Amino acid sequence: MSFKSTLKKAVSYCVKFDLIWKTLNATFLQLARFIEWEHHTQTVRLKGIPIEVEAIERFCPDFIVKHGPFAGLKYPSSTITRGTFNDVTYAEINPVCGNLFPKLIGSYESELHTTINTISNYSYSEIINVGCAEGYYTVGFALKFPEARIYAYDIKQQSQEHCLQLAQLNHCEQRIEISDFCSPETLLSIPISSRGLIICDCEGYEAELFSDRVIAHLKKCDLLIELHDFIDLNISNKIKQQFADTHEITIIKSLDDLEKARTYPIAELKDYDLNDRRELLRENRTCIMDWVFLTPLSEENSH
Repeated sequence: MSFKSTLKKAVSYCVKFDLIWKTLNATFLQLARFIEWEHHTQTVRLKGIPIEVEAIERFCPDFIVKHGPFAGLKYPSSTITRGTFNDVTYAEINPVCGNLFPKLIGSYESELHTTINTISNYSYSEIINVGCAEGYYTVGFALKFPEARIYAYDIKQQSQEHCLQLAQLNHCEQRIEISDFCSPETLLSIPISSRGLIICDCEGYEAELFSDRVIAHLKKCDLLIELHDFIDLNISNKIKQQFADTHEITIIKSLDDLEKARTYPIAELKDYDLNDRRELLRENRTCIMDWVFLTPLSEENSH
């Protein structure tokens, strides 16, 4: 039997059994199309100049954060590398920096900006950043609180190196200690001399990090914790229960990337269409997530 006749019989079979065809189309064929699209997208990004790089060079060519609570924070220009592949010029952003354009333009995690602006009026003796990545929050808060001692932790060596580079570029490395793993014992070892601030983004480890002893030790601290319920659905409830007797609890919800594209008032992007805005402002969250902001209860209000 020829290939042509075999193919005709196969098509006839699929048409006759429409349910089978629809099932295939909704599963395997859709998956194949997605894989092909993703491969094409990654190829374009690797072999060309991504729209994110073009926007950075247009609006933030000096690599200085333009808006938001960390305006003035400077990133190294080496964060973007250029090269040539098969005679095509390409540019790549250092992956440790994550979503670089939102950070430089000042839209990154804007859900937290009100909280950050509020705590900027406080005075902190120690600031602890668990899961510091490239140092956006570590160095950003170091600049906002020039009297504070900063402790930064990340298990990735590349993140530690970039955090140090960012601190040196912004002339605050003398006040920052950068280490790898932060355990409950690590937090217990840090003396809180007056009022502390903890910023935590540790991919679900927050459920183990804040033991009863640690919470007692941090009773004079404000905490901003990203909650990873998509890893463990019990994390939010556990954190809220653990801090109920010592801290006032405020929940902050994230926005998805489409909502950012539709609603963020970024004047520089007024000429970009919705798809390009989403590409530039995306933060690639797995789902809608929460942060919890914790402030110490006064003695008379604590249980």
